[in-house]
Amino acid sequence: MQKIKKAHEILSSKTMKKEYDFFRDRPDEYFVKYGSSVLFSYAPKSDARFIIFFLFILLNVFTYAAQYQRWKQIANHVIRAAVEDWTSSQGGSKESMEVRQKALEILAKQQEEAGEENKSEKPGKKESNRQAKKMARLNKQDKKKDDQEKLRKIVEVIVHEITDFGAGFHKPTMKDLFVWKVLKFPWIMMKALAWRFKFYFRRLRGLKYSDEEIEIMTRMYVGEIAWEAVEEKERERMLKLELWVPENLEEWREEQRVKLMSSGDQKRFAREKKRNKGKKLE
Repeated sequence: MQKIKKAHEILSSKTMKKEYDFFRDRPDEYFVKYGSSVLFSYAPKSDARFIIFFLFILLNVFTYAAQYQRWKQIANHVIRAAVEDWTSSQGGSKESMEVRQKALEILAKQQEEAGEENKSEKPGKKESNRQAKKMARLNKQDKKKDDQEKLRKIVEVIVHEITDFGAGFHKPTMKDLFVWKVLKFPWIMMKALAWRFKFYFRRLRGLKYSDEEIEIMTRMYVGEIAWEAVEEKERERMLKLELWVPENLEEWREEQRVKLMSSGDQKRFAREKKRNKGKKLE
């Protein structure tokens, strides 16, 4: 006996849909024409492959935009810190101070060139009077605002040329796309597991922490942002503090909070801490 093979015909056209509606009310005529070897089924309204491809593209766009937003957030902070001349206690950094210094040098050079051009020109009597009146209207505050705006524009140009602020705050590249992260994930997991295995194996052998282990643990506990923000001397000091120990880490974090205070607040905090320490000893 020959085995009947069922073929699914997709109702993807108006003609086939009309035929399906006709045979739905006339099953006898359907079996006369097709028998039982053909079954109708509805075609999906959307192609699943297209949806998956669209979501894949959307995820790549999202990860790219998210990385750009991370970089822009730090860039805006550096611009504001440089223009307003923030100190470290106000949120400024070595980078913002360097940017400000460079921008001031460029601004001074531009003003010097503009002054030389004005001297070389010989305006007429009417034009000289007009300029004199204009300069008279500009008081010190207006001039300060004008210089501040010029400085901001220079700072923005300098900061936007910085592609990487460290600690993952960089302008997006192909490596920040979702597809790259998916491909790289197994390798990252393998490296992390290998490091953990090596770390615990050394502890079972009773060995001391290696320099590599000390650095990795310190970076893990203080965070990549804090690690990248400090200079090499400060990093060396952090490595000696054994910050993976909770008490040491808390003391270090308190020290960082104190650094952000004003000099008056720092003195008050030191007196309060000394007073509390004396009470504990009693």
